[in-house]
Amino acid sequence: MGLFTKNGDKSPDIIYTQEFRLANGARYLGYTERSEALSPEKENDLQRSENVQNDPDVPKNYKGYLGYTDRKAATKMEKDLEDQEKGDYPTFTQGAYELSEKQHKELIKNLKEAQKNKSLLWAGVISFSPEFIEKSGLMYDDGTVNQKGIKTAVMAAMPDYLKAEGLNSPETFWWGDIHLNTNHVHVHLAISQKKNTRPLKNGQPKGMFHTKSIRKLKSAIHHQLANEKSRVREIALEKSLDYHKSVMVNMAQRIINQDQHTQQLLLNLQETLPKYKDKRRWRASNHSVDFKESRDLAFDLVDSLLKHQLFSSYQFYQESSKELDSASRESYGQHIKDTVQPRDEELRNRLVNLLFRDLATAERKGKLYRKDRLAIMEKQGTDLNKKIMDDEVKLLNELDAKSSEAKKLRIRLGLRRYYLKLANLDNRIADLQERIDGLKQLDDQTKLTPFINFFQEQQLMAKLEKIPKKQLSTSDKAILNRL
Repeated sequence: MGLFTKNGDKSPDIIYTQEFRLANGARYLGYTERSEALSPEKENDLQRSENVQNDPDVPKNYKGYLGYTDRKAATKMEKDLEDQEKGDYPTFTQGAYELSEKQHKELIKNLKEAQKNKSLLWAGVISFSPEFIEKSGLMYDDGTVNQKGIKTAVMAAMPDYLKAEGLNSPETFWWGDIHLNTNHVHVHLAISQKKNTRPLKNGQPKGMFHTKSIRKLKSAIHHQLANEKSRVREIALEKSLDYHKSVMVNMAQRIINQDQHTQQLLLNLQETLPKYKDKRRWRASNHSVDFKESRDLAFDLVDSLLKHQLFSSYQFYQESSKELDSASRESYGQHIKDTVQPRDEELRNRLVNLLFRDLATAERKGKLYRKDRLAIMEKQGTDLNKKIMDDEVKLLNELDAKSSEAKKLRIRLGLRRYYLKLANLDNRIADLQERIDGLKQLDDQTKLTPFINFFQEQQLMAKLEKIPKKQLSTSDKAILNRL
């Protein structure tokens, strides 16, 4: 399997390349444990080109990373282990920095069982640039390498790596060996199973791993190994992202509770929400047809917040996100995908869910009474109510007339028609008042009195029509009938 050399400022700190083949007993274990480095040609004899996964973040024509030109000792026993951590072999695995004789025999036994059951063996190489080894403080003054630190980082990263690939099974086993070539350090990592649990493809266990898994493995190891000094830029950017995200969430919550314009927009959004029994379905991730209008309105509201009230923090958030991508490419390779957009989408989804949670809380406090709904409709205005009513009529025609949802919708439509009736009466009362006031400003009131009286009667009738019939007194009813 090819190894690589850091080449230029844009080279990554860590490269991971992996291939898979049928497990072949102790042969590969013996190779990784050898005490003398092999020639580059023999290193490459292990490669099976059709089964190789090159590092997804490194260009295909990437030249050498480790060179592997001298013949210094490949594996060495460690000097910085506690007595209880020492073993008989430099090989390490989960929870063991060096294998004991018993653990080594168990590993060979597992490999033979894997070979018998025709399980796969994944052979990977984690390669570190000399610059990364130096800046991370992994090389001591005497030129020896902190193997324990590297092994600890790999051990910490492996459980999630195996889980991501469905290999978190008692059947799975793995081991690693650190190969040392002055400051050119790399880890041979091997994974296999006593009995295959991976999905089959054309009758064979699935060999390729997901690119996302490989990236997470590199990231986890990098975070474990990079000391605070070498990661000062990334740490600052990560803190900036967390801070500004927190600021935006807190500000959005205050705006929801205090800003009248935003509250009116929330009332508009509330009117469109489907009457789900489980309010947890009011989520940004809900792409149902009946939720589309609510979802679109919520994202529009968040977009408005980011462009106005949250603009300053949002700009800092975006810049920090771009800089963190740049830092990641320096660490892992120039092919690292853009994460600015995913972070932006995650932020927007979080703010949208904040809106829906606020509305769900309001809903849990009690159903909206008639007067509350009328207050909401009044804030929405006649034009928006007419539009909503048209949409609700269309929806009603599509529903089962006997369903509870249709019943609730008919009640809401009736209330909306009642609101529009009241709004029209208010407009008529105001219009009549303008006419009366205008006539009273003119001369010759004697001739105008009949017109003034007529408009006043029309105005009185409109005012009486606004009162529910059950609340009209006997005299009011008589006046209304007369008019």
